[in-house]
Amino acid sequence: MTLSNPLNDDLDLDNVSLVHGTDTNKDYVLNYSEGTGSDRSSALSKYITKRVDLETAAPILKIIFEVNLPTEADIKVYARTTPLNDADFDSLEWKLVTPEDAEQGVPKTNDPNKFIRVEYEYSDVSVSGEIEKFLSFAVKIEMLSSNSLKFPKIKNIKAIAVT
Repeated sequence: MTLSNPLNDDLDLDNVSLVHGTDTNKDYVLNYSEGTGSDRSSALSKYITKRVDLETAAPILKIIFEVNLPTEADIKVYARTTPLNDADFDSLEWKLVTPEDAEQGVPKTNDPNKFIRVEYEYSDVSVSGEIEKFLSFAVKIEMLSSNSLKFPKIKNIKAIAVT
């Protein structure tokens, strides 16, 4: 990779990744990490729920919220689940969750006062093709933007375990 901007001479180019942007406006992050890692992510703005323990195992997690998403912005939603009351829950990987209407994606708007309801549904399918039930879950939402003045806003977050 060749960088057009003169960066620090000590920069290890093997650990620099293009996060997003156009050819003229690129954001580079050292040691870039996707949001699926158990211990870190390169997104600067994220919301992470506390771990929720259920009394009865559930196969489906619905995540519902209202979002104001400018055209320069994006969001990523992740879930972490476990079939056990695992003491090592925080070391589990996050799994990317797609919107229920994945073909349309999350609607974008340039009206800063317009919030649109979006729904996500997560289930974990085992190797045998069966949906695995979980007893604990957490949700993470990463908010990304190529313009620091136009960023995602989220409200009325609900996470519902469906039995």
